[in-house]
Amino acid sequence: MNSEKLLLLFFVVFGNIVMAQTKPATASKLGGGSARVPPAIKCVDPDSAVACKSFKQLIDARDSGVLFGVLGDPKDAGRHFGYVCPRRGLDTFTMVEFAVSEKREFKPFITVGDDKLKRLFAEVAVGQDPATPLSLSAVNQWNQDHRLGQLFATGFVGLTIYQDGELAGIQIENGEWSRPAAAPGAAHDEAYASFDGGHYWVQSYNQLHAGGSPEVDDPEKLHLHIDGRVVYAHYTYKDRKGDLVDYVLQIHRSTGRFTETFKAAGDQSDNSGTCMIFKY
Repeated sequence: MNSEKLLLLFFVVFGNIVMAQTKPATASKLGGGSARVPPAIKCVDPDSAVACKSFKQLIDARDSGVLFGVLGDPKDAGRHFGYVCPRRGLDTFTMVEFAVSEKREFKPFITVGDDKLKRLFAEVAVGQDPATPLSLSAVNQWNQDHRLGQLFATGFVGLTIYQDGELAGIQIENGEWSRPAAAPGAAHDEAYASFDGGHYWVQSYNQLHAGGSPEVDDPEKLHLHIDGRVVYAHYTYKDRKGDLVDYVLQIHRSTGRFTETFKAAGDQSDNSGTCMIFKY
């Protein structure tokens, strides 16, 4: 069975049993949820004006990639969030976008079947390469994490970087949203929902079992976690000199304030600012 069929099997079974300024700019759904209108961008912070104006130019030009990151898919029932984070003094901005599933889309996950099926669910969920299967310990941990009292929904998060008005990089992390089964609130109350990407889950497992045999983890893939307070993204990449850079982005969801950390060959640089926040 190829990977596409495995992924389809997992989702079928799982679904059945389971403007850079002092204050973040916020756009909301207009017209009773029918049309999603591109926002008007105002660049008032001189420190991030170059990146902000580049973002505004792409919005005004109705660039399809940027509009999708900001507006999301109007056919998606989940609530869409877009965070656009301009880098100070540079024509560079990072965009993180995702949709929080509706409350009714969250389902309990009931571990069924034999050990082979349990392994299949775990490895497809975390996106593990069949050539490097999870250990039995990791499989058991994944199934244990899907305990009673939690509801789950599949999802993904996209992170894109634009430099000099052009798309410079894109990362996508597939994973799961979860929330307590008894969580109160409205259908889109994201304060109770959290997201763990597959690579983030493997990273967390290795940290929890430090000293043991680590699971195979690709550091160049996006490792992403979201909860009601923060967005956390982590991956490594090679810069223009060929040096490996360890990159971490953290966004405070309520204020839009963000920090970036770049570590390479004993050197570290940091950046901070305020993301524009878009909600639809």
